[in-house]
Amino acid sequence: MDYSRIEKAIALWYESLGEQTPYFSNWELLTRTLEAVHVLAGSENLSSADTESIKTAILLSFYAYLGEDKDNPIPAALKKADELLPANGYSESEVAQVKALIPGFFNDPSNLHEQIIWDAFFVYIASDSYFTDQHNYKRELAQQGKVFDLRAWYERELNFLTNVHQYYTAYALAQYQPKKQYYISEIKNLLGLSV
Repeated sequence: MDYSRIEKAIALWYESLGEQTPYFSNWELLTRTLEAVHVLAGSENLSSADTESIKTAILLSFYAYLGEDKDNPIPAALKKADELLPANGYSESEVAQVKALIPGFFNDPSNLHEQIIWDAFFVYIASDSYFTDQHNYKRELAQQGKVFDLRAWYERELNFLTNVHQYYTAYALAQYQPKKQYYISEIKNLLGLSV
């Protein structure tokens, strides 16, 4: 398995986007997500091979989401896994492991590896740049024709944070959840709701 070659290929693809680089789903968000995988996988004592499989699944999932079929990215990510991974030293079993992880990026997690994917992606919720990230996500959606006024946006975010999203790993619950709760309170204040 040569993870570094896969990461480099996706980095070059991001560079090729030029002015089409997304506001939110950009290389910076991907890098933060991959860094969070190291922390979360380490806290769960995962092997380096499992950690690299998770990171590979995330790279391919970002690529597929930003590709031609945003509404159905899982097949695109699976296809990209079949194209890229064997050519970069991934064995059949490693390819199968990565492909098994890809749906975990887009669906509720059903095992520890998918929980790490989920918690790593949503590390941005616990970052100091949460409101900037959300503004960028709002801009990215607007480019896709999904426009929200500010109040509707914050109502949407409040619903997501309180009714949809949750952290799963012990590390994320201890380290990320408090900051998420803080942002929930801030959004409620912005909406004029009681805290």
